[in-house]
Amino acid sequence: MMRQIVILSILYIGLSSYLLGQDCLNESKYSQAITKADSLIELGDYGKAYDQYNVAKIYCRDSLVKVQVAQDQLFAKINGLRAEADSQRLNAERKAEYAEAQSLVFQLEELPKNYDERKLRIYEEQWRQLEEMEAKVPAALKRAIVRPVYNQFKSNSEAPRLFSQKSLIHKGGVNSAVLSPDGQSILTCSDDATAKLWDIKGNLLANLNEHKAAVESALFSPNGGLILTKSADQTAKIWDLKGKLITDLNRHTTPIWYAAFSPDGNLVLTSSKDGTIRLFDLRGQMLFTLPPYTKKYSNIYTEVIFSPNGKRMLTNSNGKGVKLWDLEGNLISDFDGDIDKVFDAKVTPDGLRIITVSNTCKVWDFDGRLVSNFGKYKEEISSANFSHEGDKILTSYSDGAVKLWDTNGKLLSEMDLHQDAVIHTIFSPDDNKILTGSNDGTAILWTLKGQQLCKFKNHIAGVHEAFFSPDGRRIITADYKKYRLWDINGNLLGELGEYLFDLPLPVFSHNGEHILTNTEDGTIKVWNLQGRTIAILGMHTDEITSIEYIKGGEEILTSSKDGMAKIWSFDNYLISNFERNAEKVTDPHFSADGKKILTVGSGNSVYLWDPEGNLIADYRHANRISSYQFVPNRNQVLTSSYDGEIKLWDFSGNLLFKLSDCIDGNRDPILSPKGQQILTPKNGMIFIWDLQGQLIKKVQFPFPPPDNELKGLGNIVFSPNGQHILTLSKYIGQYGTISDLRATLWNIDWQEVWHKDDIDMRLPSFSPDGNQILAISLKNHKEAKLWNIEGDFLATLSGHTAYIHSAIFSPDGKRIMTFSNDSTAKIWDINGQLIVSTGKHDDIIPRAFFSPDNSKFLTFSKSNSIKIWDINGKLFVSIEKHLDEFYGSGRLLFSPDSRVILTTPNEGSAKLWDLEGQIMAQADKHDNDINSASFSPDGRFFSTGSDDGSAKLWPTPRTIYEWLQSEECPIPPLTEEERIKYNLQED
Repeated sequence: MMRQIVILSILYIGLSSYLLGQDCLNESKYSQAITKADSLIELGDYGKAYDQYNVAKIYCRDSLVKVQVAQDQLFAKINGLRAEADSQRLNAERKAEYAEAQSLVFQLEELPKNYDERKLRIYEEQWRQLEEMEAKVPAALKRAIVRPVYNQFKSNSEAPRLFSQKSLIHKGGVNSAVLSPDGQSILTCSDDATAKLWDIKGNLLANLNEHKAAVESALFSPNGGLILTKSADQTAKIWDLKGKLITDLNRHTTPIWYAAFSPDGNLVLTSSKDGTIRLFDLRGQMLFTLPPYTKKYSNIYTEVIFSPNGKRMLTNSNGKGVKLWDLEGNLISDFDGDIDKVFDAKVTPDGLRIITVSNTCKVWDFDGRLVSNFGKYKEEISSANFSHEGDKILTSYSDGAVKLWDTNGKLLSEMDLHQDAVIHTIFSPDDNKILTGSNDGTAILWTLKGQQLCKFKNHIAGVHEAFFSPDGRRIITADYKKYRLWDINGNLLGELGEYLFDLPLPVFSHNGEHILTNTEDGTIKVWNLQGRTIAILGMHTDEITSIEYIKGGEEILTSSKDGMAKIWSFDNYLISNFERNAEKVTDPHFSADGKKILTVGSGNSVYLWDPEGNLIADYRHANRISSYQFVPNRNQVLTSSYDGEIKLWDFSGNLLFKLSDCIDGNRDPILSPKGQQILTPKNGMIFIWDLQGQLIKKVQFPFPPPDNELKGLGNIVFSPNGQHILTLSKYIGQYGTISDLRATLWNIDWQEVWHKDDIDMRLPSFSPDGNQILAISLKNHKEAKLWNIEGDFLATLSGHTAYIHSAIFSPDGKRIMTFSNDSTAKIWDINGQLIVSTGKHDDIIPRAFFSPDNSKFLTFSKSNSIKIWDINGKLFVSIEKHLDEFYGSGRLLFSPDSRVILTTPNEGSAKLWDLEGQIMAQADKHDNDINSASFSPDGRFFSTGSDDGSAKLWPTPRTIYEWLQSEECPIPPLTEEERIKYNLQED
C-alpha cells in the first residue's frame, strides 16, 4: 500500500511539473479558479479558497507569483482572524474569571457597618484573587476593607475600635476563664459538663470531659502543672495538662460549694452543701473531714482560706463564725468563742496575721493567739481593711465614722465627716491616701492624718463601690445606677455606664490607661482616662461571667453564658489619634522617613510623636508657635514663636540652642534644603546661622522685600540642591518712590552671582535640577517667563487669556504647567514651547499639579470639579460631584505612587479617590474643617489636622490589606472550612 502511495505521489508531482512548465494551459479555467477563490473568501470558506488558488497555479504559470501573493494574503488574514479569536477567547475567559471574583464582592454597600473580622478576611481573599488574575480591585471592595477600620474611631463619641477576637467555644454557658500562672494557657469551664485547656492563641489543647453535669469552676495548681475542676455532679477532679484524669474526689453527697489547692499544690480542699469540709492528697486519698458547723447544717462553711505556708485553714461560716484549723482537722481557735458576732476574717498581706471583725476588731497569729484588740465602739463595724504593706488597718462604722489603726491596736486618726454608714474603705496604691464610700451618697479622699482632700458628690443614694486606678490618679465610684470616673481632685471625667450588682466590676488595664465595663447584654466597653469610649466589644450575646486583662494589658479575656470565652485584641491600632491631655493638637507633619510626626498644640508647644500616637517629646515656647519643621538629614526640629524666638531641639526634647530678636515678626525662619543653614530675615538684613546656633554671615538686602508676596519663601528661594538662593527686593528711588524690582542670585556662601534690576518676575521657582528659574510675569499676569541659572532670559509662555495662578515644573523637570482664570491649564516644554492646552473647566482653575510619576496632572476648578489628564492632555477622569465649600482651606494631592488622590473638603472629612473617580475610603471623624493633610513619604498613611483641634493618622486601603496579610495582624485567618463555605478555596 505504501509503495502505491509513493508511486502516485511521484506521478502527481511529475504531472504538476509538466503542467507548470507550460506558460498558460487554460486561461478560462484559471480565471474561473481565481473568481471562485475570491467568492469563497467572501463566504469565509478559506480552506476551499486556498485549494482554488492551487488550481489556478496549475492552469497558468505566468500568474504563479501573483497567486502566491494572494495565498500569502489569505494566510495573513487567517492568522489575524485566529489571533483575534484567541484574544476574544482569552478575554472571555478573563471576563468570566473577573466576573466570578467580582461576584464574591456581594452587596458590599448594603453590609452592616459594624466590625466583623470574618467579613474582613473574606474581602481580603477577594482582593487577593482579583490581583492574581491582574484584574482591577473595585473601589467597593476597598471600601469594605477600609470601613471597619475607619468606623472604629471617632474623637468625641462612642464608636467601635478595631479589634480582633478569638473564640473559645463550648456548647453551654462558660462559667469562668482563667489564665495559667505563666500566662501561656487558658482554662475554661462550662455548663456543657466540660472544662477545656487552650493556648493563648485560642487553639484547643485538651478537653476535660469526664464530668456528668455543669463544671462550675476550674483552676490551675499554684505551679500550673495540674487542673482542679468542681462540678454540679457533686465531684471534684484533678487533671494533668494533657487532659488526663488523675483522680476523682467524689466523697461528697451534696453539691460542692468550694474547691482549692493548698499553697504548695500538694493538697486539695473541698466544702459541700452538706456542711462538711474534706482534705485530699493528689492521689484522691481523703486525709480528714471537718464536721458540719451545726448539726442542722444551717451554717455551712462558705469560705476557706489557707495560711500562706499551707499549714493552717481559716473557715468562715455564713457570717456566723470563724475558726482556725490545722491540717489534721484539729480546731486551733474559734477566736474567743465569739461565734455569734464574728462575721468576717482576713489574712494580712504578709500572711502572718488574721484580723477578725465583729462588734470590735481583733488581730491574731496563726496559732490562734490574740495579738491586739482595737476595743469596742458605740456602733458596729461595717468593714475592715489592711493597707498594702499590712502595717495599718482601716475600720468603718454604721454611723459614718472611719478609724485608722496600726496592727498593735493604736489609733492613728479618725475621719467622721460622713453622715451615714461607711460601706467602702480602701487605701491608695501607695498607701498614702484613703478612699471611703458611704450610704450618704458621697465618697471622700483623705490623708492618713484624717484630713479631707476632696469629696466626690452627686451620687444617687449610697456609694456601693469605690476604688483607685493602678497609679492612684483616677478613682471609680458607683451608686446603684452608674459608674463614675474622677480624678483625685474631685473632677468628674465621665460616666462609665450602668452599675449592675451581679456583674464583674470595671477593670483597669495593667498600665492604668484603659477601663473595661460590661452590661447584661454582653457588651464590653473600653474607656480612656478622659471617660470616653474608645472601643465597644459587643460580640457576647449573654451575661458575661468573667473579664480580665492579659499579657500586660495588650489583650482581654472574657467568658459568657453565651457558650464562649474570647480573647480580644485591640492594641494594634491602624489609626492614631494625637492627644495631649485636654489640649487641642493639630496640623501634623511627617519626617522624611515617615517615622516621626510633628503637631502643634493649642498652647505654646510643638509635639513629636511616633506613628502609633505615642508622645516622644514636647517642645515648649513662652509665646504662641508660629512655625515648626524637621531639619533635613538630622534628628532635629526647628521651632519659632510669635515673639521672635527660634529654638533647635533634638528628638529627645533637649534644647540645642535658642535665638532671640533676630527675625521680623511676620516672618518664619527658613531652612536650606539640606539643613545646613537657618535664615532669619530682619530689618532688610538676612542673618545666616549654622546648626550650632553660630552666626555665619549677615547679608544686606539691597532693597526692602516686595509687598504681598508669600510669607518667607516668596522672597527668598533656595534651589532644590541648596547651592543657590534667589532673593527679590524693591528699589526705592530718591524721593521714596518704588521704581523697579531687583532679583539677586547668591551662591551657598552668600556671594552674589548676579543681579538684575527691573526684572519681570513674580513667585519665582527653580527647576528640579536647579538650572532654570520660572516665574509669573509681574507686568502681564497672563504670561509666565523662563530664565537659565546664569540669568539669561529664555522664553515667554503666553497664550492664557486671563490671570495665571501659578507656573510649576513637573517633578522630572521636563514639563512646565501653567493654570489660569481662563479655566484652562497648559503644558509647555522646558524651552517654553506649548505642548498641550486642556479643555475648559466650568470655572477658574486655582489649583493644578503633576503626579509624582510625571504621567498625569490634575486640575481643580472653583466650581469644585476635579479633572485628571494624562501628560498629553487627554482627559483621564472627571470628578464633577464633589462637596461644596471645597475652595479655600481644603487640601488636594496625589499619593506618592500617583495611584490615589486625597481631598479634604471643608466638612471635616477626607476622601481617597482612585483614578476612575471612585471613592475608595472616607475618613470623616473630625468635627470641623480639616486644615492640613499629607501622605507619609511611603504613601502607606495620610495625616489630617482639623479646626476641631485634633490630628489623626489614617491608613490607605493598600496598607490595611497588607496589614491583614502580615504577622502583626491579630485577626486569625480563615479556616479551611470557612474557605470552602465562602467558595474561596484554590482551584
